[in-house]
Amino acid sequence: MDHLILPLTKSSWMDGRIGPIEKQDFFVSIKRAKTLHARHPDSKILVLSNVQVGGCEHEVDCSLRALCMLDVPSGDILVLRKGCETIEQLEIARDIAKKEGAKLVVVSTWLHYLRVRWLARGMGAEHHITYGRPRLREALTDIALIPGMIFIDLLGRREWFKKKVEKRRLSGKH
Repeated sequence: MDHLILPLTKSSWMDGRIGPIEKQDFFVSIKRAKTLHARHPDSKILVLSNVQVGGCEHEVDCSLRALCMLDVPSGDILVLRKGCETIEQLEIARDIAKKEGAKLVVVSTWLHYLRVRWLARGMGAEHHITYGRPRLREALTDIALIPGMIFIDLLGRREWFKKKVEKRRLSGKH
């Protein structure tokens, strides 16, 4: 494997979204991951998340369904039900890429992009941005967390933040 492609899909279940799946931000990110995979035949797409909000489909299952809709062979997909938050997901992906000697390629939505750039600094990752329809709640969260994550890091509270988010997400809340 020469490239590990990580689409950070963010709340990829359809509940609360407006319009067809093909227009949604998470689906557009999955589609970009497929395009990048075609460009790098010796790559894998990493589906990485442990988020399941009460009453909704697990985020990994949503992403796998989208990859299936796009005819991505299952042998080209790595699946890990780990990581309740973007920070942890990036750290896990970085570690896998390093272990495999692969280039980490991150795909993020337009509202998630700046925070992901901040969190991935120093990882040597290639980064791609996609444009699709966000869910309103995630749009507001992403906008708030652009400066918020910087302040959390400046205060040395990243681990505290990760634990708070993990506790909330594991309880089935978003």
